[in-house]
Amino acid sequence: GGCILVNGTHPATRQKWSMAHELGHFLADRYRQEVTVLFDGGRKPAHEQFADQFASHFLMPSTALRNRFRREVNSKG
Repeated sequence: GGCILVNGTHPATRQKWSMAHELGHFLADRYRQEVTVLFDGGRKPAHEQFADQFASHFLMPSTALRNRFRREVNSKG
């Protein structure tokens, strides 16, 4: 199975991002071997871009966000 280690000294929001990002890797690339190299300022590899997008949509689903925004706007009107 998979194993994700999260730095307990990071703020809770960073820990959640790390877990969602790594879950994206696990779901998409669970059989792909990987050696993580610290980002050097160049373009991120496609699998890293995917994991970032997965985390952002997992933590803040756009449909739920739009629905919440509409409810807030309608309640003020």
